[in-house]
Amino acid sequence: MTNQQAWRPLGERTVEIQKKVKDLFENLADKELFEAPIDLYEQQDWGLLNDGVLYRGLIESARKSKCLSADEIKKLQPMPESATEYGVEETADDGIEVVPPVVDEIGNPLRWFRANAPNTKVKNEADDEFRIRLLELYIAHVSKTGETYFPPLEEKLRTKADFYDE
Repeated sequence: MTNQQAWRPLGERTVEIQKKVKDLFENLADKELFEAPIDLYEQQDWGLLNDGVLYRGLIESARKSKCLSADEIKKLQPMPESATEYGVEETADDGIEVVPPVVDEIGNPLRWFRANAPNTKVKNEADDEFRIRLLELYIAHVSKTGETYFPPLEEKLRTKADFYDE
């Protein structure tokens, strides 16, 4: 999966991405330079990024209180020397590669931090990481199979999104 693709308009992005762009516009953008969220989106060249990379960049922009450009977001991408550094596990059914964390980094699972976070900052970071992983899993599914519509997956995603948005 490459970090760069053809330009993708803001209206074709997921609802979560559109909401993050709007939030960044309202909270961080200079209103004298940008009249609307679409102006910020286009000026920062965010339309050149894939959904997973862009979402992560928008989260980092909010954390750093600075609107990162597409180039700055690309630099956030960790580039491991090889997949064998982390280990690769392949599932037998669909062949999607899953990269487990390095053994030194294993601790509590993400769902534990979402349920038992010691403070709201940790909870927000865990929620953001969950959404990024869910989006990356969906993108991996689409990249591997070419199917953009998978009813059981869509149902699970909608159920989780409805449950966690309330």
